[in-house]
Amino acid sequence: MDAVLFPLPGLILSPGGKITLNIFEPSYLKMVNDAVASDIPMAIAHASKTQFSTSVGIPDEGYPFICQDVGYGEVEVIGESPKGVLIAVNSQGKAHVTRVEDEANPYIKLELEPINQNYQLQPQSEFLYRRIRSLTRERMQKFLKTDAELEVVMAQLSDPEKLLAFYIDHILQGWENKYKLFQLDDINDKLAVLGQMIVGQQKSLH
Repeated sequence: MDAVLFPLPGLILSPGGKITLNIFEPSYLKMVNDAVASDIPMAIAHASKTQFSTSVGIPDEGYPFICQDVGYGEVEVIGESPKGVLIAVNSQGKAHVTRVEDEANPYIKLELEPINQNYQLQPQSEFLYRRIRSLTRERMQKFLKTDAELEVVMAQLSDPEKLLAFYIDHILQGWENKYKLFQLDDINDKLAVLGQMIVGQQKSLH
């Protein structure tokens, strides 16, 4: 599967998630236009100046390494301005980078191999899932003006993978924690590890 690449330090798109990006650099504007016109997914990857154990090299002078496993999704243009565009990348899954184009001209293209994900909740995970949903609701109440707005947001997170991705991408603290969960491909394993992280973070506050 072909994809275009948007690399940025600390950036992760969890399976089931959605992120918004302001795009203003000419090369990336062309990338967005090409991705939308050709219905090609965009891969979102953490980029680094130094090589690490799960990295792959890319033709970029500033950040020449990315994670070999990436989130990818459909590009949706939300709004445009004289300076650029606001886009949403709606997750279509997680994939392994199998090939990087030798040259960035004017942007980087990848070949991806999708990685299967298990989104089926096991009975032992139900309690943790309800706990994450409750914590998400509590957090969103602080930012939304009305109960109606809150209900709209929670309805959009009705699927377990969407709720978990939202919590990981927007509420969970620490990039290392986010990446540790991103490496897991079973929602039950993610919930178990996330539960331990939440307990640890709560203890650190006392």
